[in-house]
Amino acid sequence: TTVNATTEETIETTEETVQAEPERLLDADGQYAFTVPETMMGLYISPGMDDSAVEDVEGSDYINFVFVSAFNDADFSVQVEQAVENGNCFWINTQFLETGIHENDEGVREMGVREDWQERMNQLADIIREEKAWNYFLGFYMDEPLLNRFSAERVYELSKYNHDTFGKRYFVCFSVEGIVPSEYSDH
Repeated sequence: TTVNATTEETIETTEETVQAEPERLLDADGQYAFTVPETMMGLYISPGMDDSAVEDVEGSDYINFVFVSAFNDADFSVQVEQAVENGNCFWINTQFLETGIHENDEGVREMGVREDWQERMNQLADIIREEKAWNYFLGFYMDEPLLNRFSAERVYELSKYNHDTFGKRYFVCFSVEGIVPSEYSDH
């Protein structure tokens, strides 16, 4: 409200409040400074959530990491930005590498991996660096690789590349059926 001193006329004004972007400190590499929490809690479903519900979950105080999907760069960038904005570190789900189950040269059915998988992982790392989110990036995540017909050698190869190239962790969630098929198998 403004009062005109000469006429004492009151003029109502509306000022839109704009939430300022919180200032984030940058480290020596120009990346947002972030300390990975000692204890982490996340939700597996988070990358596939309806956008209207994402803020309720990812912006809450009961999770501190999310899984992001990397099927296309624009969506990936938005997920990374959202994780940083909400103060969540993140894992990248490796499903973007899969090409489907096929029969290998020995006649064994296995999950195929795109031929340019190393280049694609490097591209994602570049996007993360562009978003200044490297310190929020925990590494890559693989869900039930043995159950999904990845060979142990392939899991090792992906994990080793991740570690040697990016210095990040590789989070693998194994199912009992994949490890002890004699106990939990329907094949």
